[in-house]
Amino acid sequence: MNETQRAIRASGPTVGPVGGKAVAKNSAWALGGRLTLMVGGLLLQILLARSLDPTEFGDYYLVLSVAGLAAVVARLGSPEALVRLLAERPESSVPVIKQGFLLSLVGIVLTSAALLLGGARLLLEGLFSVERFPFIEVYIVVMMVLLAAQIFISESFRGFNDIRWASVFNGASRSVMLVIATGVAALLIEDLSLQFFLGIAITVGLITDLAGAWLLRRHVKTSPRSGPKLPVRELWSIAWPMMTNLLVLFATVQAGLWVIGSKLSSPDVARFGVAIQLVTLVTLPLVVVNAVAPPLIAGTYKERASHPQLQSTLRSMTTIAGIPSLILLIVFSLIGGPILGLLFGDIYRDSGILLAILALGQSANVWTGPCAAVLRMTGHQRALLTINLVYGVGGLLLSIALIDDFGLVAVAAISSAALIGQNLTILAYSKSRTGLFTFIELKPSQLRQHVEVVKSQISARRG
Repeated sequence: MNETQRAIRASGPTVGPVGGKAVAKNSAWALGGRLTLMVGGLLLQILLARSLDPTEFGDYYLVLSVAGLAAVVARLGSPEALVRLLAERPESSVPVIKQGFLLSLVGIVLTSAALLLGGARLLLEGLFSVERFPFIEVYIVVMMVLLAAQIFISESFRGFNDIRWASVFNGASRSVMLVIATGVAALLIEDLSLQFFLGIAITVGLITDLAGAWLLRRHVKTSPRSGPKLPVRELWSIAWPMMTNLLVLFATVQAGLWVIGSKLSSPDVARFGVAIQLVTLVTLPLVVVNAVAPPLIAGTYKERASHPQLQSTLRSMTTIAGIPSLILLIVFSLIGGPILGLLFGDIYRDSGILLAILALGQSANVWTGPCAAVLRMTGHQRALLTINLVYGVGGLLLSIALIDDFGLVAVAAISSAALIGQNLTILAYSKSRTGLFTFIELKPSQLRQHVEVVKSQISARRG
C-alpha cells in the first residue's frame, strides 16, 4: 500500500460517492452522457446549418434561447435544490421530491401564462425581430415545459446519486433521437423549415420526458418516505438563490446572442452561434466533473476530517479535465476557421476568430474546476449570485456599448474576459470560505500525483 492509499484509508470511511469506484463509475456515465449530448448537439447544428438559410438558423438560436430562459424561470430552482436536499436527507426522499415537484409545477404554470399573454411576442418581435410563424408562442411554451421537465427528471436522479439515468435524461437520449429524426427529415424534405424542425423537437422531447418520468416514478416508489416533511419555506430558501444564479449564468452565456440579435441581424446571430456551439467541446470535461461533484460535496463537506480527501479528489478531477481543454484551445486558436467552414459551411469560416476568443474564456472556466459547485453545495448561494450578477451585468453593458463600433469580436472578447474574471473570483471566494481549492495543477510531477490519487481511491475501495 503506497502513502497516498494510507492517507485515504486513514481519513476514515468514505461517504456517498467519494469512494474511488463510485467516482469512476459515475464519471464514466457522466462522460458518456455528456459526450453523447455534445456530439449529438454538434451534429444537429451541422444539419440545421446546412438545411436552413442563415436567417432561419439565426432565428433558431434566438427561439431556443427564449425557451431556455423561460425554462430556467419555470423551474424556480427546484431541481437544483433537490440535488443537495436528497443527498443531505436520504430518509426524506419522497417528501422532498413531492415538494420540489409542486414548486416546479407552480413555476411552469405562471411562466406559461406570462409567455402566452404577450411575453414571448415581446421578446421575439420587440427585442429580436424574429420572423413569426403561426402559433410560435405555443411552440415556445411547449418547448419550455419539456425543457423544465427534462431538468427536473435528470436532477432528481442526480440527487439520488443515480448518475446513469441522470446522464441519459439530461439530454443525451433526446439528442440522439433528434439527430436521427432531423437527418431523416432533411433527406426527405427539400426545404426544411424552422417551424417543422421545432415540431420534431417537441415530439422527441415529449417521448423522452415521458420515459424519464416513468423511470423516476418507479425509483421514488422504492425510496424512503418516513422522514419529516420538507417545509416549503426551507425549500424556497435554497431554491431561489440557485434559480437566480442559474438566470445570471444563463444570461452571461446568452448575453452575446441577445445583444447581437437586438443590434445586428439573424445571420450574425448564426455566425456567433456556431462558434458558441463548437466551443462547448472545450467545457466537456468540466461538465463531467460538475455532474459528479455536487452530490460528492454535499455528502462529505460536513465531515471536516474528509476535507483533505475531498479537495484532493476535486483537484484531481480538475487537473485531468484541464488537459483536453488546453489541447482544444490550441487547436481552435490555430485552425478554428477552417474547422467551422468544414462543419457548418464556408459562410461560417470567418467566425474562427470568435471561436478562438471564446475558447480562451471557457478554458479558464475548466481550469478553475468545480468551485461554483462547492459554493452551491455548502450554503454560499447568495455570494455566488452576487459574483455572477456583477460580472454578468458588467459584460452585458460593455457588449451593448461596444458592439456598434467593434461588432462580433467585441462581444466575444467581453464574454471571454467576464468569464475569466468571474471564475477566478469564485475560486478565491470558495477557498476563503470553505478551505477547498479546486484549481488545476499542470506540473508533470503534480499531474502524476493526481492520477495516482484517483487510482489509489479505486484500489482502496476495492480493498
